[in-house]
Amino acid sequence: MKEYSDDLIEEIKENIDIVDFIGEYVDLTRKGKEYFGKCPLHDERTGSFSVTPSKNMYYCFGCKKGGDVITFCQEHLNMSYERAVSYLCGVAGLSDEKTEISTTVRYLKKAARKKKKQQLPVTHPILDEKILNDFEHRRITKWIEEGIPQSIMEKYGVRYDKRANRIVYPVYDNDGNLINVKGRTLYDGYKDFDPPIPKYMNYYPVGDLDYLQGFCFKKDIIQQYKEIIIFESLKSVMKLDSYGQPNSVSSETSELTIFQIKTIISLHCDVVIAFDNDVSLEKILEKETIQLLMRFVNVYVVIDKNGLLGKVSDKNSPVDKGKDIWDRLYQTKIKL
Repeated sequence: MKEYSDDLIEEIKENIDIVDFIGEYVDLTRKGKEYFGKCPLHDERTGSFSVTPSKNMYYCFGCKKGGDVITFCQEHLNMSYERAVSYLCGVAGLSDEKTEISTTVRYLKKAARKKKKQQLPVTHPILDEKILNDFEHRRITKWIEEGIPQSIMEKYGVRYDKRANRIVYPVYDNDGNLINVKGRTLYDGYKDFDPPIPKYMNYYPVGDLDYLQGFCFKKDIIQQYKEIIIFESLKSVMKLDSYGQPNSVSSETSELTIFQIKTIISLHCDVVIAFDNDVSLEKILEKETIQLLMRFVNVYVVIDKNGLLGKVSDKNSPVDKGKDIWDRLYQTKIKL
């Protein structure tokens, strides 16, 4: 089947200045590295529509719509995807000829487009590292008692939020930029408060999960091991580090996003999924992103078949019961 190639799409974005293009429809004013104006996609009095030339993206903080020049043509000029690409090829002086695309590549592109429709393309703001100074350096006794050495926590920047009584740690994107701070309450009866206190919370908007927590520190290590282990939380990553196995990251949920899948595939290594024990093998296999991942790399799953982690309702990570249990679970992992 013939489609527009990814190379052509990239050429369009490289050859069309998004500021000049959108500037034909919106009066833009430069503020720092971005441009702002009144959003053409909804009625507004204040200029909440931003264009970021370094990323070839636009985003409106009012109506929450955003994207690239192709998306802009679809949203503002009411064009179909194919019409928008063909039109922009004319603007950029490029041929709009389609090329033959393999079944696998077409599946990947289709999944990516489906995800974009479901989730707004929010750009993560890069935060100043100075915000971490709002939190205290101190021994996190609770996590030390659970088996995470203080030295490992310091490596990941774990601190304490005195005002909220939370353990906090920085969240970095795949390039090492600070994009969030995440916190875990230290109140034992957090569910009993009125209103209940969330166990985990993000201090800033999350946006798309297009990163793997810890990846920016570990890309070289993962490639040396030729294997990436994926947990649901950074806490599990820290525990595995303390066991002497440094090639793990956190997906932050039990569902891998299409953006995370792309990063994983680019590593060309084996993948070991090590989600909490309440996530069954059946649940993992029914996910489209896992099916996609299996097309490109070897995928293994750590499954607790013998109840070594306790009850499913406990939602324990494969590393929560110590190194010996982890080793047994890892050695009996299942290939999908």
